[in-house]
Amino acid sequence: MADFLVQRIMPGVARLSLDDLKEVSRMGMVHLRDEFPEIEWLESYATDDILYCVYRAPDEKMIREYARGSTLPVHKITEVHAILTPTTVEH
Repeated sequence: MADFLVQRIMPGVARLSLDDLKEVSRMGMVHLRDEFPEIEWLESYATDDILYCVYRAPDEKMIREYARGSTLPVHKITEVHAILTPTTVEH
């Protein structure tokens, strides 16, 4: 399993209410649960115009298959090769 960062360009996404963001996320979760149980959604970050979503999956191909059936746009998928946190840096 690997982690992937999915970039979704969505102008104004940061202006959506938390309830709206939750609703959009719920739709994606249903699609994952029903069609791609091998993929795990870890978290997402809403910036001004981009939603970054982090997923764990067997490979990028499966993320792309999931994205084709998703209601949200996908502009770029990047595999995460390392995760750095204050804890990992200090040990």
